[in-house]
Formats: sequence, structure tokens, C-alpha cells
Amino acid sequence: MSLPEHISTVENPQSSWSQPLLSDFFPGIVYIYDLGSRNLTYINKKVTELIGYAPSEILGLKSMIYKEDTETFRTNLEIGNFLPGIQTHNFPCRYNHKTSTWKYFNNQISVLGRNADGSPTSLLIIAQDISSQIQAEEELKKSKELMKEVEEILEFGTWTWDFAKNKIYRSTGTYRLFGYNDSIIEKVKDYTLDEEARFYLGHVSPEDRGKVWAVIHKSRAEKSDFEVEYKAISITGEERNLIARAKAVRDENGTLLKFLGVTGDVTKLTRYRREIESYLAELNRSNKELEEFAFVASHDLQEPLRKIITFSERLQGKFKATLGSEGSAYLSRMTVATENMRNLIDNLLEFSRITRNREAFALTDLNEILEEARSELELKIEETGADIQFQQLPTIICNAPQIKQLFVNLLSNSLKFRDPETPPLILITSGVLGYQEKLEENLAPQDQYVKISFTDNGIGFEMEYSDRIFQIFQRLHGKSEYPGSGIGLAICKKIVDRHKGLIRVDSSPLKGSIFSVYLPTQH
Repeated sequence: MSLPEHISTVENPQSSWSQPLLSDFFPGIVYIYDLGSRNLTYINKKVTELIGYAPSEILGLKSMIYKEDTETFRTNLEIGNFLPGIQTHNFPCRYNHKTSTWKYFNNQISVLGRNADGSPTSLLIIAQDISSQIQAEEELKKSKELMKEVEEILEFGTWTWDFAKNKIYRSTGTYRLFGYNDSIIEKVKDYTLDEEARFYLGHVSPEDRGKVWAVIHKSRAEKSDFEVEYKAISITGEERNLIARAKAVRDENGTLLKFLGVTGDVTKLTRYRREIESYLAELNRSNKELEEFAFVASHDLQEPLRKIITFSERLQGKFKATLGSEGSAYLSRMTVATENMRNLIDNLLEFSRITRNREAFALTDLNEILEEARSELELKIEETGADIQFQQLPTIICNAPQIKQLFVNLLSNSLKFRDPETPPLILITSGVLGYQEKLEENLAPQDQYVKISFTDNGIGFEMEYSDRIFQIFQRLHGKSEYPGSGIGLAICKKIVDRHKGLIRVDSSPLKGSIFSVYLPTQH
């Protein structure tokens, strides 16, 4: 059978179908196909709304059916010839659209008229637009395929435990974690809850099965979310580390309806975590040994230095005449070098004590700490004629002795690196960090931080050296100009790091510097 070429009469005056009928209000194309003439004898007006053609423009089924679907339509039309009684036959195909390419329709064929012997004379075809449904199915199919690819790439799977249906539904990604391919879905789709649970838990490492069940039962009882990490064995015998997270879904009465879950492979992450933990443990051990060495070495060097200084003083006192001016000069230079070395060792010991100090953190009034720091530097402040101005400082939880050392070092730095012709002016301000400031400094936004700034009118420096000044033994000036060991600011940074804070500097030559310390208020 081939498709008919034309309509002999769309609105036949002799046919009751030619009058306005309810079919014109039906949400689909309704038409009659005469098997004898192989022509359309009726088509409702809905055809114009659905595919853009007026009934008079329809030249036959060939003009309506999309070219690539003509064979499909012809085959299904043949089936209509053999339908018994009032039985119907359904099939989808595409119809041409006047202003676009095509639209999808579901076609329902039934026999409308029969001869005395029961053979069909005409067929009634009702076509309903399912384009949006087909498009939605295609998009859903694409989404599922994309999700499947994402699950495979990221090594995870999703699942739903429906308590009303007493069944667990898992994506293929969940089973792929155990080494299965997509065919596993056909095997497990009809499993009961107990069968599926036994199958799945059969891959959980025996040592972790109890833990997994305990977490699930506790979560069901409390109607709460859960997370559990466990070891699993794949079908190849490979051990994997998995983590399952579930969201509890409850109704308005609090009844637990289902768990929505995701299970992921964290084998690589677990291995990396262990490697990092091992590396950090080794690094901490090495650092501790270095700190112990620095402390012991510095401490043990004190005694020979004291003897050198003592005997130098005795030489100077008893044999000054014998040594002469040149010998006395050499001895004096040796004494100065020894004194510098002692100061350096003292600073190294102080640097080492920062880490070794186990004094507990406690609530501390920073105003009292600042006053102690000023008292310690009283002579230097008077000598330089420094003016130290400060605002009210906050109370925070900290290691008080270390914060005092921090303040002493920052004030000493400003008193040292000054213009000889200008008395030092140091302004100390503080404030609580806002949300945006914490983000800019990469600090935890949920924690509270205070910012304490030390602004001076000293000699300043180029900002390209802003990181270097916090490194141990790094100096921007010669010892003859500004004496010191180059360790004071390194101690400041170590103290701030131990308090899980930050220290920043902003400076320019001859325009002073601003040292800003960011400290958490709690620990």
C-alpha cells in the first residue's frame, strides 16, 4: 500500500462529516482515510492550528507525513486494515509543518466503516501533538547520558532509599564503583530490599559492615542525614575507599520518607591524605629536631662566650700596657665581636622559644600588654624622644608573653629605623575586620579577627623587600648604620603564625611604614 496522493473531497455535502462537528474542537488532527479510493474524505480544522495548513491545502497524506517517516506510516496503515472490532493501533511519526521542519504526533488508527463481510472500508486516524513530550524525553535522555559520564569521570553514583516502596534505587555509577558494567541494572532492578542490601553489602569490607549498618540505623532512628566512610571490595578483588552521604527527606509531620544519597570513590584522596600526613609528621619531626638543635647549640655556646668575654676583660685590665695601643685595639674589636655573637645567640634562643613555649592561651587585655612593652623600652623611648600614641585595644585570647614580645619588637623596629633629625612618632590603632576584609586576606569568614596597626614616620623601604624583612637574618641596612641581628621581625612573624594570624607591611622610602597584625579573637 502506498500513501494516497490527494483528498477527493474534504467537505463532502453528502457526508455528515462536512458539517461543523465536535472533531473541530478536539485537541488533535482528526481525518478519515477511504480504503477504496485511498483518499482522505475528511480532515478537521485543527490541522491548521497544529501544522499550519488549511484543509484545502492538504493534497494527501504524502503532503502531511514527513518524508523520512513515510515508510513507517505506510507499514502502520497496513496494520489498520486488519484491526478487529473497535480495537485501535497507536504509533508515533512526524508530520510536516508549514513554517518549520516537522512536529511529532502520536497516531491512533481505528476502523470507521466495514462491508457486510466485515472487511474495513475506511479508517479513522486521530493524531495528537507529542512534540514537547518527545523533546522532554530527548532532553531527559541526554541528561541521563551526561550524568552517567559525570559519574564515570568523577567516580561516584547516586541512590534513593524509598521507605514507602521499601526499595533502593541506585544509578549505574554506584555499581560501577565495584567494577560492574551497565548490564548490572537489569540483574538487580527486580531485587527486593533485602536482596539488594545483601548484594551491595557483600562488597563492603567485613570489618566495616557493622559500622555502616550502625550509622544507617542511627540515622533512621533520628531521621537525620548521615555520612560514613568505609572500605569496599570490587569484583576483581581490589580494595577501595568509599564515602556515602545521605540527605533525610521528611514530610510535614516529620515522617522519614526517603534517603537521597551519593556514594563516591575516595581511594586516591585517602592515599594522598595519608601521604601528606606522613610527610607532615616527618616535617614536624625534622623541625622539632632542628629547633632542639638550635636551642641546645645556642645554650651551649653561651658558656664559652662568657669565658671569652671574661678573659678578654682580664687581659685588658692586667696586660693593657704590655699589649700596647695596637694590641688593645685588637682585643677591643674581639670583645665587640664576641658581644655581637652573644646577642645573636640570645636572639636565636628567643626565636626557638616561640615554638617551644607551651604556655596556655588565655583572655588577655592588650592594653596591659602594650603598657608592659612600653615600660620595657622606656629608656629607648626617652633617648629618641619618641611620641607613642594609641587607641583603646581589644581583649582577646592569646599567649600573653608572646604578644608582648611582638609589641616590643614592632616598637623597637620603629624606634631603630628612624630619621636621626626627626623624633619618632608611632601611632597604634585597632579595629574588628569586616567580612570583605577577611575574604581579601583569605581568612576564615566565620571567625572574628582584630587588626592592630603600628604606623611610624621612619625611613621606610621599597615594597619589593616586604617579604624579605620577615625572614631570619635578612637585613636591608648595614650593621654600622642600624645595629641588630636581623631576627626581630622574623620572631614577629613566628608569633603571629603560631596565633594563626597574619602580619602585613606597607612602606615607602622616607615616608614611614605601617605594620598590620591580624589576630583571631578566639582559639
